[in-house]
Amino acid sequence: MFDKRLIRKINTGRCFVLVGSGPSCEIGYPSWKKLAELTYEELTKRRRISDSKSYKKYLENEKYPELFRQAERDLGNRDDLVDLLKPLLTPVERKRGFLYELISKWPFACYLTTNYDDEIETYLAKSNEHFTVIRNHKKDFYSWRDGASHIIQKLHSDLNHPDEVILTSADYRRVYIEDSGQYFCDGLCDVFKTFDIFIIGHSLSDPDIDHILQLGKKRRDPQHPIYMVAADFTMADEREFLDKYNIVLVKYANPDGTHSELRRILRATDRFIAPRNRFQKSEIEIGLRPTEEIESAIAIFLHRRLQGIQATDYLSPLILSGLYSANNGEIGSEDITSLPVLKKLMKKENDGEAISQAVNELIQQDLVSEVNENIKITNDGCAKVEEHHAIRKTQKDRAYGQFRLSLKNIYGDVDDSQLQKCEKLAEEVIVTGFANRGSVVANKIFSGQSARPDELSDVFGYVSDRAVDIENMETRAAFIEAVHQFLVEPNSPQREYLASVSQGYFLFHLLGLNPKFCEVQKDVFQQTLWFCDSSVILPLIATGCHNHDYAVELFQMLAEENALLYTTPRLLREAWEHFQWASTFIEKNGIKSSEFLRATLEKGSYKQNLFLDGYIRLNADGKVGTFNDYYELIFSTRTSDLESFGKAVIKNVDVLRVIDISELDGFVPKDWGDIEEVKNKIQKKREELGTYRSPLQVETEAEVWTLLDNIKSRKYSVPDLKSVERTYFVSQSRIIDQVFQPESVVTWTPESLYRYLSALSGRQINPDLLQQCMLHEYYYAGISFIDKDRYEHFFGPSIDAAKASYKKERNSYIEELEDTYTKDIDDAFEQTPDLEKPFFVAQMGWQLAEESKQREEVAIQRAIEAEKKVKQLEAERDKAWKIQTEKRQEQEAATLRNLKDPKHVRKRQRQAKRRKRKKGKKKKR
Repeated sequence: MFDKRLIRKINTGRCFVLVGSGPSCEIGYPSWKKLAELTYEELTKRRRISDSKSYKKYLENEKYPELFRQAERDLGNRDDLVDLLKPLLTPVERKRGFLYELISKWPFACYLTTNYDDEIETYLAKSNEHFTVIRNHKKDFYSWRDGASHIIQKLHSDLNHPDEVILTSADYRRVYIEDSGQYFCDGLCDVFKTFDIFIIGHSLSDPDIDHILQLGKKRRDPQHPIYMVAADFTMADEREFLDKYNIVLVKYANPDGTHSELRRILRATDRFIAPRNRFQKSEIEIGLRPTEEIESAIAIFLHRRLQGIQATDYLSPLILSGLYSANNGEIGSEDITSLPVLKKLMKKENDGEAISQAVNELIQQDLVSEVNENIKITNDGCAKVEEHHAIRKTQKDRAYGQFRLSLKNIYGDVDDSQLQKCEKLAEEVIVTGFANRGSVVANKIFSGQSARPDELSDVFGYVSDRAVDIENMETRAAFIEAVHQFLVEPNSPQREYLASVSQGYFLFHLLGLNPKFCEVQKDVFQQTLWFCDSSVILPLIATGCHNHDYAVELFQMLAEENALLYTTPRLLREAWEHFQWASTFIEKNGIKSSEFLRATLEKGSYKQNLFLDGYIRLNADGKVGTFNDYYELIFSTRTSDLESFGKAVIKNVDVLRVIDISELDGFVPKDWGDIEEVKNKIQKKREELGTYRSPLQVETEAEVWTLLDNIKSRKYSVPDLKSVERTYFVSQSRIIDQVFQPESVVTWTPESLYRYLSALSGRQINPDLLQQCMLHEYYYAGISFIDKDRYEHFFGPSIDAAKASYKKERNSYIEELEDTYTKDIDDAFEQTPDLEKPFFVAQMGWQLAEESKQREEVAIQRAIEAEKKVKQLEAERDKAWKIQTEKRQEQEAATLRNLKDPKHVRKRQRQAKRRKRKKGKKKKR
């Protein structure tokens, strides 16, 4: 998923997007490379190639502007080149433009593009949005003032304007290097300085990316980086782009050139971005659930929590609530199923037996009484319902009071009417999200229905869909951020509220499917094989991580039910690699390095590592010192390889067993071929979804499916296990269900299992652990979170060092840089979260170094030019002196020649006599 800051910027409606060729290529337009190849082929057909070696060299070195320049020469003029390109620059087979659908749906203020086509305008028009198109004239850049919106600028113009189009190397030189294009560079630089920019569809090898980098150098504000999504760059690229150019790279893998992972990342991010207008909302209708339904769902949870009653009493709070709302608090015994909540919930003929049993138990508890074949609520029963109502009201007030406070902290200008509206919307999306979530989990348990991959985390999608009802874009962005904080980083009252809503609705739907669901025999766990994925094992062994306590609780509950828990060597390998990466990373970088801070804060391409998270949290609590201490806390002995790691895990988790498929009774060598076929199917599906990571990933899942399928068909049998009724895979991934679509559900999410176990008789659910359970689900949906207080404590020395460095760098920074941003640098630094301050100061250092380098380069260039000028003047002086000397020497030589010439001597004598006579005549006058 994208950086939270970028999501916030997009949601405010003030972010610009710079679109490269990627989205057009997705539709079917040729890439730069393909267009160059087609151009070469067409010129070859026309026999207009003057230098074949140059074309091949340009293609090999990706020098496409140079190739088009050569083509222009060979064709003779610009118009002929454009006429050749127009039919080539069209989609061969028009495909769905997923990227254009998203970037036209997201509320970008303006669009910049280097493409020649009109697709952005077309897709926006489909959304009933008109955007004015401008090109690259000097006057076009006058449009970029603060508040600019609804503009598309074609930076490179298009083929309908041959004189303006930027296509050849000469064109690039004209606008990016020569003085004639200074207005273009200045205008584009002003755009990058004034507005938040997101770049999509450009690769690092695009011909104009270097110019964008140079513009990035001039953008000084660490609080407003340029964001760019690109494929397959290195860690070194990532650091250099951020530190030197203020560009945050968002990485995705693109091994096959289909950009499937980019689509996956964008789909995940789409949940958190409010569409441009309400016509672009999802098909899911969101509205506040009926009050009596909410009351009933929460009442079930509260009644169970307060009473500690048996699971078969889940109907009791519904009957009490119904009687409390009925006329005179009573109803006929035969009519009790007509109570509104029960009427909606009870759908089976045999549900009456469960209701009768619940009524009898309420009578025994003196909460209701039976008089003249009527069931009437007692004073104690009324008090119990009123107690639930009061608790729910207080719980809700505390939870949404914190939400309002968070919203005001994010956006201080929100007024009371907006606060009330936002609170109402927040309640709608949270209740609706968990109502649907509870229904999905309940159906998986009792109806065997598979969930869609995104169903359990759609609560975030509901938030962005509902946010379009908020007109003010700043308030809208703050609303999304505040609800996200409510769900991911709730305080204690909010956790209690979320537990009531989420578990209450789960029990409510479970009750609707089977009023006696907890009468299911507990020996189901003793006759069921549960294969645990690495995603389940990891938080259990990563002691101290954000969801470790929940994982411990889950496995303890399974152990108490004598559950049959297994894993495979390949599943363990995934956990081992996760641990080995953390160990190797710390050994290489240390815990005091900036790279360690980057990794733990998930900067750039880093993903959260649960072992690093666990170490930081326990270190902050004073429970461990070095990472070696943490290592020894988890494993008493060194785990130098997978085998020792597996033994250590099994020793720590004594209810877990490792089973190798090749050691099962019934396995034969040819089954490896079947596993290979299964692997290919899973890999194909994952590549379509953009979730393929590695061969180990699909090999592991293929092995698991083969295990499950063959144990179910009784081809395989587990040694020392007499009977197996069911076999399930406990995993966050639902890929097996998606690929093979079995008759009954195969995969249980850890959350489904945890909620079900918590619903069994005699168990109480802990709101804190339930929140960890949900965070576990969010984590695998691409949502990151850290314990801010513990992380700030752990990184305190780095934060203090950054603050001290800032004081030293500040004056030099303001003195060196002339941007207007430096006037507000103190406020910017103070507003930067403490954990981000080291990066802020690091960028200041890079900018100072870059500015110093530029000044040095300018000084050197000036010195070179001055020296050149001096030499030029000296040369001109020497040349003038030489000419004067030559003239003087020529005159002297001529004088000597004349003195030796008798004719010239006689001539000079005659001239002298004439002058003498003239003087005598003047005297007589």
